[in-house]
Parts: sequence; C-alpha cells; structure tokens
Amino acid sequence: MITKKGQSEMITTIILVLVALAAIALIAAFVMNQVKTSSSTAASKADCLKLSFTIDKATNASSDNLAISRDTDDKIAVKELRLYINDKSNGTLSGVPNVLEKSSYTVEGLNAGDVVKIYPVLNGSDTVCDGLQITKTVAAA
Repeated sequence: MITKKGQSEMITTIILVLVALAAIALIAAFVMNQVKTSSSTAASKADCLKLSFTIDKATNASSDNLAISRDTDDKIAVKELRLYINDKSNGTLSGVPNVLEKSSYTVEGLNAGDVVKIYPVLNGSDTVCDGLQITKTVAAA
C-alpha cells in the first residue's frame, strides 16, 4: 500500500526538477542572446577597421571647403559620415564618397585652426566607427 507521505515527496521532487529545468532554460536564453549580440557588435567593429577615409582638404573658404576621399575598395556599406568640429557634433554630411572617389562638401562655420573629425556610420547596424582617427586641422583659404 502506498502512503500519502511517499506521494508528497515524489510530487515535491518533480516540482523541484521542473523549476530547475525552467531556470536553466531562462539562463540559456539570456546567455545565447548576449553571445549573439556580442558577436554581431564584434563583426561591425571589424568592418570599421577595414574602412579608410581621408580628409583631403579642410579650409575656411565659403564653398567646397571640405573634401573627403574613400581610399580602399572595402565593399562595406556606409550610411553616413558624422561631422565633429572641435569635438562638438555638427550633424552629418550629405552623401558618402563612393569607393575610391572623393566628395566635396560645403560646411559653414569652419575657422582656421578648428579640428575637423569624421566618423563613418555603418549601414544596417548603425555602428559608429568612432575608433578611427580621421581628422584634419582647418587651414586658411
């Protein structure tokens, strides 16, 4: 004859095993999400390292005072170029130079001695390639 005390211990054991399995599933889902996010961020940052832009000209002229060229055939989709003047955001530049080409821009408010920086933003991931040192000091026209 089975006693109720034995059934109670068995039900408690089953419930504990189910709770443990649920906890393992939650932890596994969290860890997998973190790994996936980290690997996609790492891939984007690796793409940033392949990019090569140069600020060819930065002057205080009234038009076409900034020229930027893309120096490598990297085949990486760049969404935009973020512009900083003296470490302050100055918006984005309209249009990104095509691979192995140069683009000219008119940027208002450039003064001789200002430091211009650009940061490419990757298309799709919106990763800002802020580790690249793309800078030039503005010269007098």
